[in-house]
Amino acid sequence: MYLYSMNARIALEQAFVKVERGTGEELVDVSDRGKVRPWAKKKVDSMKVAELYKLAMDRGEELLTQSRYQSLLQCGNSLLFGEQNGKKRLIKANFCRIRLCPMCNWRKSLKMFSQVSRISEELLKEKSATRFLFLTLTVKNVTGTRLSETIDGMNKAFQYLFSENRNFAPAAVVKKNLLGYLRAMEVTYNSKSREYHPHLHILLAVKPAYFSRDYVAQSQWREMWRKAMKLDYEPMVNVKAIKQVSAKVIAEVAKYPTKTEDITKIEDEEQAIEALTTLHNALKSRRLVTFGGCFREIQRQLKLDDVESGDLVHVETEMKVSLNFVGYALYSYRAEIGAYIC
Repeated sequence: MYLYSMNARIALEQAFVKVERGTGEELVDVSDRGKVRPWAKKKVDSMKVAELYKLAMDRGEELLTQSRYQSLLQCGNSLLFGEQNGKKRLIKANFCRIRLCPMCNWRKSLKMFSQVSRISEELLKEKSATRFLFLTLTVKNVTGTRLSETIDGMNKAFQYLFSENRNFAPAAVVKKNLLGYLRAMEVTYNSKSREYHPHLHILLAVKPAYFSRDYVAQSQWREMWRKAMKLDYEPMVNVKAIKQVSAKVIAEVAKYPTKTEDITKIEDEEQAIEALTTLHNALKSRRLVTFGGCFREIQRQLKLDDVESGDLVHVETEMKVSLNFVGYALYSYRAEIGAYIC
């Protein structure tokens, strides 16, 4: 399944007595790109979301079972790292996978960046002339009671624009030049108006002809989206060409869409509970991220697992090689000091 998983598991079993505990060392986990990973911040945010879930369920909202709530509460409590050449690699952790969990969504974001980077790199090897667009499709803000049906409508309209199986004449030129896409549904919350803003972020791989004889202007994109959504107003649509074509730049626009940290910043407790409950119910059992066309084909060729339901321990490209760990360290979150301590 993973190039490194079997070796890591065998090494861990053989060297379990070497796992360091109780050293008092605070976790500092640095990525290969030199960024300190925000483990403690994500844990704090997840605890805040767990508290909102508890308050909502105490008021009678049936959102999570007790076992699922406990999983959220304990998400990321313990982190086991392998160590080699002064670098740490996560070996094992307890992630809850609950849709609104900030810890899990951060891990999914890392995973999505990694996968889009690898897919784009492979695509450019196969078809170096491929061009990329970043498209954002929006609608007006909606109330919580209309959020779910609006998301349904946007997903249906997206299929009109990009699915080969949908006969939607205004999108014929787009489909003619489309090689593949990454689609991510995001919903943000406006605490002042108490409204929700669902929108689609779409990364498109297109043929070079798109930028010559088959060019589609932003005004045309807006009109296509208006017709697909059957709107009686002009929606906000933004499309940009990615001019500096590289796997890293392309992946930078690919962000996992669910950002629930904003809910925890709402000062009014009842409003925060209402927002969390609405988002939980509207996003429950939905697929927020979809690969299509060449993106999906290359994802399968590379045997990359699902961004939303797959492994959240080994999420980055730096983990795709086998590592020979020389030691292990177990870190646990200490709420009283707000840090992970060995």
